[in-house]
Amino acid sequence: GQKSYGREAYMAYVSEGLGNLLDWNEVMKFQRKNGSLFNSPSTTAAALVHNYDDKALDYLNMIVSKFGGAVPTVYPLNMHCKLSMVDSLEKIGISRHFSSEIEGILDMAYSFWLQRDEEIMMDVATCAMAFRLLRMNGYDVSSDELSHLAEASNFHNSLQGYLSDTKSVLELYKASKVCVSEHELILDNIGNWSGSLLSEKLCSEGVQGLPILE
Repeated sequence: GQKSYGREAYMAYVSEGLGNLLDWNEVMKFQRKNGSLFNSPSTTAAALVHNYDDKALDYLNMIVSKFGGAVPTVYPLNMHCKLSMVDSLEKIGISRHFSSEIEGILDMAYSFWLQRDEEIMMDVATCAMAFRLLRMNGYDVSSDELSHLAEASNFHNSLQGYLSDTKSVLELYKASKVCVSEHELILDNIGNWSGSLLSEKLCSEGVQGLPILE
């Protein structure tokens, strides 16, 4: 059911070590349009061993052709990396020196946003960062695309929520502060629960510190 979605996603993500303990038909529910599971070559390869799938094989053949024998642990991760670079350049105040490159990245991100591309929409941190950077740079993006994260329970039911991913919570909190009107209830709700969760994490023992500059 919905309550166990985060755990189901996590078990699928680490499925390569679980073999016959899993229902591989259930694991394949997490297959993306590019044929992969979670953009992970290793998880996709494990799924292919137990449940043959043409799209999964095409994905693996593509990355082997592209990278040779040593493939990355996650692919594609292109948009997240590019948005993180834009974010860093803006934070340290030198973005004006890279205006054309940044414009190209944001135009691509905006195109992905309008298409609801999985590379942005399937990852909480990337989705929140894209929303914030696009809106801050004048692109017309609606907070409606974050409606599935308006309640804390929905986040906790996600893979990132199951993993207690502080970076995703921080990105959501930052995104919630980029309002263009007084009536963006979705952003208000995200700001309320993510702010409370961040405060709890800061006050709890064992927190290593938030990735403020990431």
